[in-house]
Amino acid sequence: MNNLVYTITNHGFQFKSQLFKQHRNNFQWNNAESQGHVHCGELLQGLIYNVMEFHAHDSLALNHHPKNADGFLFIINQLSTSGYVQLMTESNLMVDYAPRNVEVYAIAADKLFSFTYAPATTGKRIEFFVKTDVLWSTFSPSLIQMLRHKPFLPFSELLNETLYQEVCRQLDSLFSHNTIGAHTNIIFSLLSILKNFNDFADKTTLLNPLFPYKATVNAERHYGSYKNIA
Repeated sequence: MNNLVYTITNHGFQFKSQLFKQHRNNFQWNNAESQGHVHCGELLQGLIYNVMEFHAHDSLALNHHPKNADGFLFIINQLSTSGYVQLMTESNLMVDYAPRNVEVYAIAADKLFSFTYAPATTGKRIEFFVKTDVLWSTFSPSLIQMLRHKPFLPFSELLNETLYQEVCRQLDSLFSHNTIGAHTNIIFSLLSILKNFNDFADKTTLLNPLFPYKATVNAERHYGSYKNIA
């Protein structure tokens, strides 16, 4: 397995691997286990991102080590091929054996977690960090509360097909460029799409805690508890 460790600092996203000892924010790699490249940047104060394109010969694990980051990470996958994806926090495990081509996850940035892609996975990924104060100005309190109480939140189970296809369309445009510095309007469009979750969350109650807007859920996605993950 190839492993990349990353964290959020005052200078944005920083990555580290067995190939280099110092943290880096822009690099490429090519070895027997995987190959790819990463570009990190900042769109505005409180909103930083990294873009990765990769092919995993063996499995590829991205391990997030928190450093007092106050906010949420939104991870967006666009996968051409993949046998499974696995998301593991300190106490929870999710394995999706039939991942959709496009998926969005929300994870608290102060959590230790690992995101693993199956061997022979080819794809692109964008991850952006939104500070808590920006969240409060963007999302409803109901949605923020839901994000905080979920160890991870795959959005495709929450979206109706129209909104899901809109996310896919935006991402096709986003991932068609090598860098996104000149395409901040696309990121803001994604944030606008995420605002639609506000209405969903506001209609969700303690007696009806699931979003009732998608007719089916992914039967190949499995959840569980996993104690004492190092």
